[in-house]
Amino acid sequence: MRNTHCGAWWCATVTACIGGTLLLGAPVARADLLQGTVFKVEARTASGGRVAEPIVVDASELTDEGGGLYSWSPMWALPLEDQYGEIATLNNAFIMYVSDPKGFGTFDITSQVAGENIILTITYALLTTPALSPAQGGASASLNLSDVIGSSPGATIAGQYAGPACFIANYNGMAPGGTNFASLIDGIDIPGGSFGVSQDYPVGEPYASIATPVVDMSMQFMFSLTPGDNATGNASYEIIPEPAAGLLAVGLLALLRRR
Repeated sequence: MRNTHCGAWWCATVTACIGGTLLLGAPVARADLLQGTVFKVEARTASGGRVAEPIVVDASELTDEGGGLYSWSPMWALPLEDQYGEIATLNNAFIMYVSDPKGFGTFDITSQVAGENIILTITYALLTTPALSPAQGGASASLNLSDVIGSSPGATIAGQYAGPACFIANYNGMAPGGTNFASLIDGIDIPGGSFGVSQDYPVGEPYASIATPVVDMSMQFMFSLTPGDNATGNASYEIIPEPAAGLLAVGLLALLRRR
């Protein structure tokens, strides 16, 4: 599997999606931020009778974009198949990791199985960081479901996490392990055509406080998809230091002095 370069359009898109400024501090070496598997896609039939060979991307396959930013995208569609043939096709994907840390990913997957739902699991990198305490985080996810012409009428995505939820963002452990920060999107059910859902956590605020020290973060999708249908999605997750109470006190003191 080979890398493709992140073009300016993608960089601009990701900048908008994960919060504007890409770096809040000095760049961190990739070895300190990313190791091992940074993207993994798994597919199986709902009955468990068929399990595809997963698509696995290692940290060594990332493109170094400079400034503490790393990306990967396939050059062509990739099959998820077992000995009987394709279970699903990864039509496209894009991942980007930033060293403050932030993660962003997109995917486009079509079921290739007739007569049975499939279960898809999309796992992103475990991003490590020097301990952040106190910390705050923000996560967002979106899914779009399309009823593909020629498949059975209607289409459904159903979350496979408790809730139910299709997406989780966790800290202090590799998802689905660790501590849950956000669980988003219960599912989508349509009679035809296509429909999308987006959710953020927290709602109405950029960040939510995290009470315990944070040393790493990860995110994952897991959902069922009806036969022959298509799912696309994207997600972002960021954890940053919480503004120190001391800085707020300094600001208050300066305000009082001006009065």
